[in-house]
Amino acid sequence: MSEQDNTIAEVKTDSLSDSAIRRSLLGCADAADQAKFEALMMLDDEFERRVYRLELELADDFSFGELSKEEQELFSRRFLVTPGRRRGLAVSEALSKAISFERASQARPASQRSRLKSLSLFAFNRPWASAALAGAALLIFATLFWLSLKAPPVRQLVVNNKQKPTPNSEPQYAHPVASQSPQDRSAPDRSKAEQQPTITLQPEAKSEQKQTVQLANQNGEAATIRFELLLNVAPTTGTTYEAKLMSADGMEVATFSEFKAQPGSQPQVVLDIPARLLKNGSYCIELKQNPASGKDEFERYCFEVRQE
Repeated sequence: MSEQDNTIAEVKTDSLSDSAIRRSLLGCADAADQAKFEALMMLDDEFERRVYRLELELADDFSFGELSKEEQELFSRRFLVTPGRRRGLAVSEALSKAISFERASQARPASQRSRLKSLSLFAFNRPWASAALAGAALLIFATLFWLSLKAPPVRQLVVNNKQKPTPNSEPQYAHPVASQSPQDRSAPDRSKAEQQPTITLQPEAKSEQKQTVQLANQNGEAATIRFELLLNVAPTTGTTYEAKLMSADGMEVATFSEFKAQPGSQPQVVLDIPARLLKNGSYCIELKQNPASGKDEFERYCFEVRQE
């Protein structure tokens, strides 16, 4: 047997009682008991667990007013010297208040007790009620986060037409304002497309005055207006164009990209613009060759819009 085991055995032959341990915890034990208390706390784990239980009992007795006046003073001055003991006292005081409230509610009339009981369901000193409220808050946060992921992103109006435009094809618009047209259209839709207004525009340098576009007020789906932009120079093979529709105050209304020129007696770029994008006022289309022949070179095609 080791020297430490012999020391524990010698101390345990005259072990301390619960009352002696309580006096040691309150700091009023005699010198012999205090020495045994300190020796057993360092050497015996079982004795340490016993002391912890008696610490909780002391905290309960203080909270429920079962200590004498002298013991209460010793408890306040000498016992509450560690954070763990102060936490134990807080738990005991909460338990004492809960029991006092329950006893008071039992003394009230039955109708008043039922109302107090219903209100106490959401008391934050009940662990299950706090957990329920935390769960509800987490559910609301998760729902809001899921809705934010489902919301459609805001996109700039960009038209991408990689194929050569034909009389029966229309560009696809990413912006919701410009209505999209399905690839396979019925006969009435094709006849309607054939009847869409067509405006031929010269570059601003060659045009003496702005051409006027008359728009009729229409209900339902907005029609498109076809703009034929005449080119001064025949494009080379593989050349594409991009265009910007600009308002009179310099604001960008829509962007169109990757258009090819139409062959003919005079080359032209065909651009279909939804009528709903055009209001009363002046507009210009800036047409740029891609790849550009020079730095920031583009042709401007200006026109006026009037609604009947």
